[in-house]
Amino acid sequence: MKRHKNLLLWLSLFTVFTVYGLSLAVLPLAAEPLKNIVIAQKGDVVSLNPLLTSDYASSTVYHRIFSGLLKYDENMKIICSLADSYQIKLNQYLTIDTNEISDADFIRIEKDCRSLIESNPLPDYMGAEEFKNLKVSFLKFDKNIILISLNTFSMPLCKLFESRSRVAILKAEYKPEFLLRVKSGVRWHDDTPFTADDVIFTYETVSKIKKIPAYDSYNISSIESIEKTRDGDIRVVFKYPTPRAFEALQMPILPRHKLENQDIFNARFNMMPIGTGPFKFVERAFEDYIILERNEKYFGGAPDVEKITFRILPNESIMFLELLQGNIDIMQLKPDQFVKFTDTPEFEKRFVKIKYPEREYTYIGWNLKNRLFADEKVRVAISSAIDKNALIEKTLYNLGQISDGPFYPSSWASNPTIKNIAYDVNAAKKNLEEAGWSDMDADGFLEKKIDVKSFFGYDDTVEIQRFEFGLLINAGNKDRELCAKFIASELKKIGIKVNVDTLEWKDFIKLIDSTSFDAFILTWSLGYDPDISSIWHSSNIPDMKRGKFGLNSISYKNPEVDALLDEARQTIDQNRRIKCYHRIHEIIIKQQPYCFLYIADTLYAVARKIKNAKPSQAGIFYNIEKWKIE
Repeated sequence: MKRHKNLLLWLSLFTVFTVYGLSLAVLPLAAEPLKNIVIAQKGDVVSLNPLLTSDYASSTVYHRIFSGLLKYDENMKIICSLADSYQIKLNQYLTIDTNEISDADFIRIEKDCRSLIESNPLPDYMGAEEFKNLKVSFLKFDKNIILISLNTFSMPLCKLFESRSRVAILKAEYKPEFLLRVKSGVRWHDDTPFTADDVIFTYETVSKIKKIPAYDSYNISSIESIEKTRDGDIRVVFKYPTPRAFEALQMPILPRHKLENQDIFNARFNMMPIGTGPFKFVERAFEDYIILERNEKYFGGAPDVEKITFRILPNESIMFLELLQGNIDIMQLKPDQFVKFTDTPEFEKRFVKIKYPEREYTYIGWNLKNRLFADEKVRVAISSAIDKNALIEKTLYNLGQISDGPFYPSSWASNPTIKNIAYDVNAAKKNLEEAGWSDMDADGFLEKKIDVKSFFGYDDTVEIQRFEFGLLINAGNKDRELCAKFIASELKKIGIKVNVDTLEWKDFIKLIDSTSFDAFILTWSLGYDPDISSIWHSSNIPDMKRGKFGLNSISYKNPEVDALLDEARQTIDQNRRIKCYHRIHEIIIKQQPYCFLYIADTLYAVARKIKNAKPSQAGIFYNIEKWKIE
């Protein structure tokens, strides 16, 4: 009976299609759903050339397109990518105080040093397995230079060799050397073979054009030489031992055949790139979307995800509506969305909510060239006048923690004895009074008499300055809008007038880069190595008039901090680095060149059709090529 009813139903449908001139042939069979995902982003990319920018929006996209020689895994351990394997050795150059080392002296020095390692001389530094595999070679490198090469990064052992040599040493240099075997069979997205020549081209390009952002972000200045060996491997020699050597070897590699003899800043490649990564660039609509498709020939195996669309939606409310309507699969949620609008059975059925502490902090940057903020007492007063716990509660719904300084809280570089300036309005008022600020005209705001020196024949005079400044924030960021309003309200209580200025991102960054601001609110992403030279070393103070770029936009300058940063970035001895960074932490919190506010939790909504998306120290997208789509 049931079969007859089904037959009558199909005959009826056939009659309908025939009467209206339609054919059943146009009805497609049910197709297997495409394995596509849509990721929402607040901002458009600046460039798709990874050497030219390091902003979050751009890097989220271009890291899917390009690969480096090495990379981090989910536990922040170094693993190979375009390199098949690598070997490390430490070259120790000892310049002896003599015109020329005799053969007899060289033999004696080598014999004395080798006798030192007949047994493990450093059991606290070198494990039994490392000592077992220890290899050391000696070479008369020049007339008065001995080269000792070790297959381990053991500076204490180098120091023992120096003491055992029993000669006067004029200079000792330590240069790490990496030998990397290039992975074979890798092809660029246009099917051109990838070779060691692409690696050499990329590093030489960045080394020659030092104003490229990658020069600092990947610590390329620490590289002394890079060359291709006869076997087609890559040999990289560093100028000094640096823990950031592994970061330098993670720089994305660019195709020589596409960029050789081109102006890298204006190349068409920057918006239509090809790489060796798991996804290929397809198309882009400015301020709208970017589409990538999977690389079927990816050396790590073709991804399960067939297409990724990055949609640019600056308005967070619209972005959330798009998520609810099913037009977006992944978006970063705001705290109010995470708490108020996603706690429903329907949302839980469609999405997974992910929460983890981000490797970044939000802060107020003061222009230290502005006389308002030149006084340390003033900066300390402002920091103690802001109730950061209340700020986190009101703007983040308690989904965050107070930032205690420039290092990630769980990092070994963070000084555990240092805490942020405590909330204390009375202490704030006292510091401002000691700095010469008072409410002279009883209008509720502070003033100060400023001595003005004579110029062009005028006499010295006194100017009354009101404590009023502009606080820059970028448009479209609700958290920063709430944060700025809260800060303005807090500082008004102690007599400081804050004018919140909201600018579009490009204009906002332009003012910061040119140091044309009073103060700003920004979030700084923390690297996996705690070297913070790029934003705190005085050599990175920008000077646009002279064409000098730098990320030390607040113009912070402290000789002791400079020396400590230099020492910490030129040693692989973690104990020495800990001492340097703990002291830097102490100085910066005391001086308050930033007002450190909070570390927010990172909040994501991920469609349940996506499997294997999980947070790690490397972020949520680190393994996107391993995601599975149901």
